[in-house]
Amino acid sequence: MIIMAKKKCFVIGYPLSHTLSPAMHNANFRKLGIDCVYVARELGKEKLAGFLEELRQEDVAGTNVTIPYKEEVMKCLDEVDETAKKIGAVNTIVNRKGKLIGYNTDWVGATRAIEEKVKIKGKRCIVLGAGGAARAVCFALAKGGAKKVTIANRTKGKAVLLAEEFGGKVDAQFEGIDLQEIGKVVRDAALIINCTSIGMKEGECPVRENVLHKGMAVFDLVYNPKETKLILEAKKKGCKTITGERMLLFQGAESFKLWFGREADLKAMQEALERELDRRKNIVRIGMRGSGKMDIGKRKKNIAQMGMAESRKASAGKLEKNIVLIGMMGSGKTSVGKFLAKKMKRKFIDMDKEIEKKAGRCISEIFKKRGERFFREIESIVAVEAALMQNTVISCGGGVVLKEGNMNELKRNGIVFYLKADTETLANRVGWGRGRPLLEGREKKERLEEILGERERLYEKYADETARVRKEKEKVAEEILKKLRIGR
Repeated sequence: MIIMAKKKCFVIGYPLSHTLSPAMHNANFRKLGIDCVYVARELGKEKLAGFLEELRQEDVAGTNVTIPYKEEVMKCLDEVDETAKKIGAVNTIVNRKGKLIGYNTDWVGATRAIEEKVKIKGKRCIVLGAGGAARAVCFALAKGGAKKVTIANRTKGKAVLLAEEFGGKVDAQFEGIDLQEIGKVVRDAALIINCTSIGMKEGECPVRENVLHKGMAVFDLVYNPKETKLILEAKKKGCKTITGERMLLFQGAESFKLWFGREADLKAMQEALERELDRRKNIVRIGMRGSGKMDIGKRKKNIAQMGMAESRKASAGKLEKNIVLIGMMGSGKTSVGKFLAKKMKRKFIDMDKEIEKKAGRCISEIFKKRGERFFREIESIVAVEAALMQNTVISCGGGVVLKEGNMNELKRNGIVFYLKADTETLANRVGWGRGRPLLEGREKKERLEEILGERERLYEKYADETARVRKEKEKVAEEILKKLRIGR
């Protein structure tokens, strides 16, 4: 059984598939024994103001803010810290008894990350980009005593405006240039910092390699992948390199301190970051291996077997990956899950039951009184809490796959099995559909076909393995157990 967290923290932005913050913060909460859960909430701009109002609830400690909302959120807050005002961007919001206060911890993270490798004082620096992250970095450089800061951006006007803004606030000299002009200033630069999102896609680099030179320090704020093309090229040139997860770590620790008034466990956070980066790197590596010859099913099987092998290695420490069951309503996730849990001597949780406990009413009542959106929000929180379990069989609701963040969390420490059934089987199993709000008011089989059509691609996308649904739950469970043994 899940013990529902007393406090919640979030990260908001769009998109959020790249974020490592939940892994890092939830590891810190566990290590320090804090009853809190950290959830990624991907929001479109039209939902931003409404969600910020929800942050005023008593059980919310606060939220981190990432692209593209670091500047946008400021106008929605009750108060903004003086440093955040100077920077012109907020990345951390604290809920103090219903009052929302904005802070910026990015500049602290940037300072600590840079000064692990090089002192800022007296250096000539180049900042790539002119957005919210660049603002925090510019403040960090000015605060650290940089001699000169050149802001290079594809839109020169934005770089010039940002340089003029900071030049009037601090002692350091600032200038703004077009990114194409970087060759004119790079010779004297001791530090170059990428504050753009260029590098998140494989093979992208914000500057040409001939811009880099030995003796320079290169800092890339992009942290996924850990070693971007910019970092790899910098290493070839003999530059000192600073990877983006260092800033993420230090800004996250500072955010935690604002929320809870105590120091974070940096070691626990760093280990969680490294584990998650390695997991994603391995999935990309195995998924790409033989991409021209290997079919998608084969690649997915390799990834699943990698996860099972990791589970076996972890078993020496009595910590094994969770077994996560996804699929349509009526596919038998609960009955198969209970049988598996008993057979494997593991805990069992049914996410739908946990949602009902959290909401204090049955699922059909949640849909009727609060709507599907409210249900999905609770489902996301329960998904994170379930993902933090160990040695557990997790039965998921049929729609858990609709949010990528849910599956990212469940896959961190879980092997996902899709219980696949045809609509004829599903229709026979769900009976009249009572207690299933998505079937109400429609011809049952027709509606099941419609839902399956919408979701099957997602079930297959997130599943490490597929188990065909048969009449007896024991046979489905045995198929899963067989696949787990093969993976070992």
